[in-house]
Amino acid sequence: MGRPTGFSNHHYMMLAVTNTLILPIMLSLGLHKSQLFPKLKILFLLLFLVNVPAIIFENTRIIWIELAIILPFIILSCIKSKIKAFSAIILLLICIVSFFAISPSSINRFSGISDTDYKNQSNYERILMWQSASEMFMDYPIAGVGIGNYHEQYMNNYRSPLSREDQAHPHNVLLTFLSETGILGTLGYLLLFIYLYYYTIKNYIVKKDVFSLAFLSCLLAFSINSLTDSIFCQIGYKGNTSLFWIITTMYFILNNHLITFKQKD
Repeated sequence: MGRPTGFSNHHYMMLAVTNTLILPIMLSLGLHKSQLFPKLKILFLLLFLVNVPAIIFENTRIIWIELAIILPFIILSCIKSKIKAFSAIILLLICIVSFFAISPSSINRFSGISDTDYKNQSNYERILMWQSASEMFMDYPIAGVGIGNYHEQYMNNYRSPLSREDQAHPHNVLLTFLSETGILGTLGYLLLFIYLYYYTIKNYIVKKDVFSLAFLSCLLAFSINSLTDSIFCQIGYKGNTSLFWIITTMYFILNNHLITFKQKD
């Protein structure tokens, strides 16, 4: 069977990245001792469990890695009893292993996570693209080659003779910014995310609220996924970036961080 796309005709990564942004929020809302209605918490947990198989069968390894980090973090943050927390993690792990057991293609993908041999085209191709993007940045360190010019420069001047794929981006957000916008553009990107982490972590330390935990988990998911993909510029599923900024805006509104003014008549 192919990699699922859900109720969408987009690239399969659309479903995968959407799940990584939404599932941490669902799990946080379902487990946190907040004032949400109990039935609503149960609904969030059920929706989370229903989507776990989609994450497994989608066979995207960076998604597995980020959720392996984020989900235990959420469980340990929400459940104060360590025995109960670790029991929940073990039960979730058993559930995940069971889905892996009925999917040979998923087991095959999992076994190749750390494989950088030439035969593993996906991993090896990324290394070649990262090298090419780094060389591009070294040649144009201040302002890069220009937004949207990566693909042309890559194909004409920087593509490795060992490469077997025609890729429009280097599969890494930081390298995408460095190669296309240089130090000037990358500085803005880094400052933006440093601020998002600072603001969210500070809020969570002070308030211990469910919304800060949910958004912090979502922010971590977005950042980890950015290590092996270029969500900011990916033509096929750029809607994921729009979803992330919608979630960010909702979090700011919930914290009264966005100020609105009404114009007087």
